[in-house]
Amino acid sequence: MHMHQRPNSHRHEPSGHSNDGRSSDAVNPQCTHCDERIDPEEWHPVATRRDEEGTAEIYDFCCEDCRSAWLDGNGDD
Repeated sequence: MHMHQRPNSHRHEPSGHSNDGRSSDAVNPQCTHCDERIDPEEWHPVATRRDEEGTAEIYDFCCEDCRSAWLDGNGDD
């Protein structure tokens, strides 16, 4: 069965997390809004949504301005 995944989002799975609750391999390498490269070792803003199955999808952004712009067009997180 093929699962459709939205570009620049990733699913939050309950296993394989580091101490801060985020898995380093789960960070997208590009901003969801502008496609700017994101350094996975640096802090960056994120937004979350639930898909039809209730699984959390995390969207990564290079800066707060991109997160705000994306939320303006896609609703609240």
